[in-house]
Amino acid sequence: MLKIFPRKNLIIDLVILVFIAIFLLGYFQPKLLLMQTTINGGDTGSHYPCADYLKEVLLPQAKIMGWMQGNYAGFPLFYHYFPLPFLLVAGLGYLISLEVSFKLITVLGVFMLPFCVYFAFRFLKYEFPIPIFGAVFTLSFLFNQGNSMWGGNIPSTLAGEFCYSLGFALVFLFMGTLYRGITEGKYLVLNALLIFLIGFSHAYTLIFSLLLGSFFVFDNFKKNFKYLFGVYGLGFLFLCFWLLPVLGNLPYTTSFVFRWTIRSILEVFPAVLIPFMALSLFAFFVNRKDKRTVYFIYAVIACIFVYLIGPRIGVLDIRFVAFFQMLLVLFGATLFEGLMKELKFTFLLPFILFFVVAIWVDVNTTYIRGWINWNYSGYEMKETWNVFHGINQYLKHSGEGRVEWEHTPLDESLGSIRTSETLPYFARRQTLEGIHMLGAISAPFVFYIESETSYQSCNPIPDYFYSTLDLGRGIDHFKLFNVSDFVVRSPQVKGIMKNYPEFKLEKSVGEYQIYRLLTNKDEYVTPLANQPVLFLTDDWRDVSYEWFAKEQLKDTFLVFARQADQEDRGIFKQIVSDLDDVKTVPYPKKNLKVKSLIRDESIEIETSEIGHPLLIKVSYHPNWRVEGADKIYFVSPCFMLVFPEKHRIRLSFEPGLPSMVGRLLTLLGVFLAILSPFWLKQRPTLPESEAGAKKWIILFILVVVVGFSFFAINFIVPDANSLLKKGRLDFERGNYALAREKFADVIRMSKKSSGPRCEARVFYATGFVRENRFAEGKGELRKFIEEYPNSFWTPQAYFDLAYCEVGLGNLKSAVRIYQKIVHAFPLTTWAKYSKDRLKDLKNKHETL
Repeated sequence: MLKIFPRKNLIIDLVILVFIAIFLLGYFQPKLLLMQTTINGGDTGSHYPCADYLKEVLLPQAKIMGWMQGNYAGFPLFYHYFPLPFLLVAGLGYLISLEVSFKLITVLGVFMLPFCVYFAFRFLKYEFPIPIFGAVFTLSFLFNQGNSMWGGNIPSTLAGEFCYSLGFALVFLFMGTLYRGITEGKYLVLNALLIFLIGFSHAYTLIFSLLLGSFFVFDNFKKNFKYLFGVYGLGFLFLCFWLLPVLGNLPYTTSFVFRWTIRSILEVFPAVLIPFMALSLFAFFVNRKDKRTVYFIYAVIACIFVYLIGPRIGVLDIRFVAFFQMLLVLFGATLFEGLMKELKFTFLLPFILFFVVAIWVDVNTTYIRGWINWNYSGYEMKETWNVFHGINQYLKHSGEGRVEWEHTPLDESLGSIRTSETLPYFARRQTLEGIHMLGAISAPFVFYIESETSYQSCNPIPDYFYSTLDLGRGIDHFKLFNVSDFVVRSPQVKGIMKNYPEFKLEKSVGEYQIYRLLTNKDEYVTPLANQPVLFLTDDWRDVSYEWFAKEQLKDTFLVFARQADQEDRGIFKQIVSDLDDVKTVPYPKKNLKVKSLIRDESIEIETSEIGHPLLIKVSYHPNWRVEGADKIYFVSPCFMLVFPEKHRIRLSFEPGLPSMVGRLLTLLGVFLAILSPFWLKQRPTLPESEAGAKKWIILFILVVVVGFSFFAINFIVPDANSLLKKGRLDFERGNYALAREKFADVIRMSKKSSGPRCEARVFYATGFVRENRFAEGKGELRKFIEEYPNSFWTPQAYFDLAYCEVGLGNLKSAVRIYQKIVHAFPLTTWAKYSKDRLKDLKNKHETL
């Protein structure tokens, strides 16, 4: 398959690869990897319950994808995230403990990367010692401490991105096999299989594999199209059993796309990578006539292009900076190709290079060893384990409702700031927050509740506005989501709990307090008190979020539909398309009795009255099927509603049509692969060519496209987030009129649920205040407060409104507003400022 190196060179390569593995094991100590403890740290520990659920619940049913009740009021597991690493964990978990299996698979991508790069260079036909140089160079990227979120490097893997790491390694192998396959007319099935493995590992590595293929479209479309169509077509067929359900699930996911802020050029070009990137620069000039050089440069430019347009097409831009860095590091290894013939004792160079790079990496590594020890020692080895274990033991027997856990950085001492997401595993209790927020339809509402009930909420989804700490309103949402237990850690929230008699302190464990919500009935299925309203809309998310944030509509539920059919018109008394038109119409009071049993992938209900609508506090998904009712309605905020036709109703989560079609297409792909010797004719090997003028013209055109994209995105059609940032800069410089123009554009182009719109609205109004245009500022601020009565920015809006009242001479009104801030938002800085203003006003005007 590969060109055979002289045996001596192969032995040298093998020895160096072993050295690399030993070097990595010096950090990832075997005693930690083989310790039977539950991994923690970053997002990593939060993934563990999913692996356990796959092994214990789904695989015994011969299923890879299914419904998991544990987080987010239920969500479709692996309908949005990537199953391959979890399948490896579960499969190995049948042979060894799942704890150890999980640890080993999380580091698989890290250990594979040098080997995949080595074979990629071999497939690219680089001579000894270039492939082993490339493998050694990967160490600099792996130990890059410049970021822990972009993917591919060890810090990102430790933060929880082990799926990305596995796909990242495989896609660089694919970079070599695709080039070799297309130039020699072979490896079509192998490349299709790699496409499957890459896509099954991570979506962003799959996108990069598509970018690599696009090079050959531009290079020689007529000759290469059939091969590319075969590779990607067959790879797509292999993926269909999973990919089609994923695509069908997209309307029921949560978007998480924004422009990542890079604060320093050293984040992109960190010191540990600069020597290797410098080698790449020299290699470009030395090897500029080599077609493989164009291949590398094309991939680099393509990464820049996707980075620029990423947020506009729903792609997280920063993921492609990791590919950009890796390519610039690896290409430096090709510099030595032309020099080898002039050097003697070349067999010593790999050893010299390895020790130089290992020393360089080790000198530039600080926190990675500590992170590894923290993660792989596991929850059970933390000094706080007795506290966390005690909480879990109590919650395991305290009730059936869901658990809300205050978000606080203080949880880091337990093992991770996201420790609470593991409750479905450790406590066998459902909780609200989870790791797979993008795959959960309920995620925006869950994080809104978190902002109401936490002193330091994370507010992770920038597309939505959030609340300030408002435990009174949070209680309503607790009951809506059937939250019965509330775990509190921060002194601030502990301090206000005594103001809410609805909560009873049940247990104190270390610094944590567990409260019982006495007014929650622990019911997952409840009869509606008011008639539901059919709401016609093409954007249920925006409407539902506004409904969720408004106090006055909390007990009148909206059923979402694009249009009303005849059956709907017979069932619903109100059909509206504007929240202002919603009226609360109570049902006559009845003594209804409803019982429910929530299982992993089924819900069983018994009701005393046929026809009375039942709210099911489990996330909606079209794969839910119902017996005993005509259909399942999608109801606010993101739940299910049924009108019983029988006293017993059963819901079950079943594979949908996309799943069935996907399985058939995958079987077709497997069938075609088995028969490939009969239908696949080997193409003649294409002669190796230099990088002619045509290829450089293509690269030049691509550079122009990238440059135009940058200009267009930033100056012609900027998005709401970039406009908001520019408006804030104008605001800070005192250019309030110019800032208002930008804020007005943000307001115009954004939804009501939008975080940028909320922020733009308050600063649009505040600009008038800064200009001492108090009457106009007062009017705009009152509009803002009416639209966003509980947002993060609302206390500031009230404070500026009071300032306007002072400026207009309405001192009594100003005092009332300051007092409202102190009472309604006591833990905000605006409450402190308001107390100071009240003292000033009292000193100046004793009569008030």
